[in-house]
Amino acid sequence: MRLELTVCKEGIDKVFSISPNDVNAKVRVKNNILAVSEELQKNWEEYFESKNMQYNYQQWFATMVLFEDRIKKIKDIGATSDENDILLATSNLSKDKLLVAKSNIIPSDKRAIVKYVSIDTFNSEKKHRVEVEDIRKLKMSNRTTDIFNLYETPITMDVKKNSNSKILAEYLSEFYSDSNKLVIQDMYLDNPVNTQNLREYILPYIDKEKCEITLNLFWGTDSNKKRDLERKFKDFDGYKVNIRGISQKDEAHSSFIESDKYKINLGYRLRIFGENNKTECEIINITQK
Repeated sequence: MRLELTVCKEGIDKVFSISPNDVNAKVRVKNNILAVSEELQKNWEEYFESKNMQYNYQQWFATMVLFEDRIKKIKDIGATSDENDILLATSNLSKDKLLVAKSNIIPSDKRAIVKYVSIDTFNSEKKHRVEVEDIRKLKMSNRTTDIFNLYETPITMDVKKNSNSKILAEYLSEFYSDSNKLVIQDMYLDNPVNTQNLREYILPYIDKEKCEITLNLFWGTDSNKKRDLERKFKDFDGYKVNIRGISQKDEAHSSFIESDKYKINLGYRLRIFGENNKTECEIINITQK
C-alpha cells in the first residue's frame, strides 16, 4: 500500500546516495507518495543548491512530477519560513500525516494527529512478519517503527490467539474499504460465528452504496443448501451481495478477501476474528494484485 509521506531534506538526500545502506529509503521514496508544499519544495532546492547538487535534484524532481501518482501537492499551509513549521504544516494537510524527519519535531499537542517516522525507520529493512500488537502500537500509541512492515506488500501477519479482533479488522479494511468490487470466500460462512464476524468485522468498513460484494460459497450438489445460502446471503444486511457457487470442494478450502488491488488470504476463514473481540490463532498473507 502506498503511503503519503512528508519527507525532510535529509530523507530526500538518500535518493542520491551511492551507499548500499540507503537503498531502502531510495525505494520508499519511489514506491510511496511524497506530500510536497511550495515551501517544502523551496527548502529542498536550497539544500541541494548548497551541496552543489541542484542539477541532480532538479532532474529527479522533474521526473517525479511526470508521474501523477508520485507527488501530492499540498496548498495553503500558511505563511511560514521556519523549516520545522513547514514540515509540520505540510504533513498535517496530507492524507496519512506521516512526517519523516531527523528528530521528532512534532509538538506534544500534535502527536495524536501527525506521526513521526525516524530516518532509521525510513531506511530500515522490512521484517518478515508482523503481529496485531504492531498494529495496536501504531494506531493507539503512534509508534511508527513498523509502519512500512505493516503496509509494504507482501505482508505476513502472525495473528496470536486472543488478539484484539477490532484492531485487526480496522487494519485489514484499509486494503479494501475503497474497493468497488469485493470477493469473499469462506466455505463455512453460514456458521453462526462466521456470519456474525462478517456482519461485525467486514461489512461496517464497506461502502454499502458503492461496493458490489460476491460471496464464493460451496454447496456441491445439494440444491436445498444452495437455496438456503441464497436466501440467507443475497443482499445481506442491505449490502449489494451476490452469491457464486464453487463447483469443486477442493477450491473452497482456501479463504480470502479480494479487493480491487489486494488479496488477503485468511487461512482460518472469518472464524479468525473469533468471539467476544478475541481472535483465533492464524497466519494472514496480504499481496498486491
